[in-house]
Amino acid sequence: ISNYNFFTHGLGYSFNKDPNFRYCSTDLSTKFGIQTYENLWLDICDMTGGSSGGPWMVDMDSNGRGTVVSVNSWGYSSSSGMAGPNLSTDKGSLAECLYERARDTPFDDVDNGGLIVPDCDPQ
Repeated sequence: ISNYNFFTHGLGYSFNKDPNFRYCSTDLSTKFGIQTYENLWLDICDMTGGSSGGPWMVDMDSNGRGTVVSVNSWGYSSSSGMAGPNLSTDKGSLAECLYERARDTPFDDVDNGGLIVPDCDPQ
């Protein structure tokens, strides 16, 4: 995502509202968690632990379909907001590419519990 003003939905099961499904929706921005890595950022998201791994979607339609651009990863305990890795590429979603490779790869083709997927490189 090169323009970070996409309206984004973050979805998950936050511990503080267990067992209810939660979401936050706001414009996407960025934040540096550490000096060398720029995360995607949802600034008004109040989800807590338990929501990690939930998808962030742009262009979501009324049926819940959209493009996954990140996942819930971390936030500050002292303020609102949630950060996640940038999974988007110029060709679409890196998450979609990885899912398609996992879905289409026969289990017998996977060595040592892993699969290298160089054609999903975000560059």
